[in-house]
Amino acid sequence: MKRNYLLLRQNIALIIFFETEDRKADIRI
Repeated sequence: MKRNYLLLRQNIALIIFFETEDRKADIRI
């Protein structure tokens, strides 16, 4: 259970990171 929880948190962190990167790209345009 703990391992799955850590993987889930890691995936969420990556999703948030890429979403913010996409928003920065939109602002540049």
